Amino acid sequence: SAALAPAPAPVAPSPSPATLPHAVPGATPSLAPLALLIGEQHDQPDHQRQAAGLVADLAAQGRLHSLVLEMAQQGASTAGLAPNASEAQLRAALQWDDRAWPWARYRELVLAAARAGVPVLGALPARQDISLPSRHLGLVQAREHRDLDAKLDTMGDLVRANVDLDALMNLAQPLPAPANTQSIAGKRIAVAQDAAFSFTYTHQLADWRQFGTVLPFSPLANEAVPEADEVFLPGGYPELHGAALANADRFHDSLREMAASVPIRGECGGYMALGEAIVDADGVNHKMAGLLPLVTSFADRKRHLGYRTLKSRFNSKTWRGHEFHYATTVRADGTPALDAWDAEGNDLGPMGLIEGNVWGSFAHLID
Repeated sequence: SAALAPAPAPVAPSPSPATLPHAVPGATPSLAPLALLIGEQHDQPDHQRQAAGLVADLAAQGRLHSLVLEMAQQGASTAGLAPNASEAQLRAALQWDDRAWPWARYRELVLAAARAGVPVLGALPARQDISLPSRHLGLVQAREHRDLDAKLDTMGDLVRANVDLDALMNLAQPLPAPANTQSIAGKRIAVAQDAAFSFTYTHQLADWRQFGTVLPFSPLANEAVPEADEVFLPGGYPELHGAALANADRFHDSLREMAASVPIRGECGGYMALGEAIVDADGVNHKMAGLLPLVTSFADRKRHLGYRTLKSRFNSKTWRGHEFHYATTVRADGTPALDAWDAEGNDLGPMGLIEGNVWGSFAHLID
């Protein structure tokens, strides 16, 4: 995301976000020099090209005072570098953390400003006391942090000190009402919820609770799937709990019994758990539910990441979703469930599997 604001005066080498005037929604930008604030960019290349093009155009018009990046540390600046500075020099000046913000995604933007002689400034306050550990799918889950409340309080204080919350709330709009509630109205939806299955969207669970009933259960605790009209296994970290899941006979037996009459869907980790086996990072094979002809492995990891457009092969539905996993598919026999395209519209071919009432894929459905 990008926001325009009149440049502060006098020019400061490294202003904090609090010193930058706020953009007025819907206002026509003045012809005075502007500070351009860039927020996080994801894997949409058009977004990245547009942001870089905006920087280049404003700089060519002599209207860009500075480029402020949310991703660089507050106080970091390229102001002292020459326009032909190397990428290594630019990254060092911005104290760039490639683990959190892939340089390849932002380099065109930074280079557009630097080559035009426009300083790039950092806006992210550096606070190591609120850093969170990560693992192969990102941050360690909230439920695993003993000091989470204290960290959240500190983060809240940090946001309050650096963000105009009133302006942010004025810009916020409520989510649109669910387009199709008939499919979930009055239904009981059994949802796996524990340390192995916890990647769910809050808005989806809220809709299911509003128009139906959510019945949580824990495969890790070897709980039987409750009587329901649908069963959902969300993503998570089943590969970290392979032995416990392999021995969850009550869970597996009830799931197989329900598969004869009830729709069952798995996303990412849930999809893998519906398969025949998961091979963990140590190469150990863990038997799963066996409802889909699928074997996945973490012994040979490969990252898959991006937004997806998904079209069902078994009904007329189309969804938006995203894919983020490191598993590789050892074997996937049977009928594909979806056709998939990436954020640029490139055809990714078939995705997922369907077998009777059971289906799933690596994609997390957003709507």
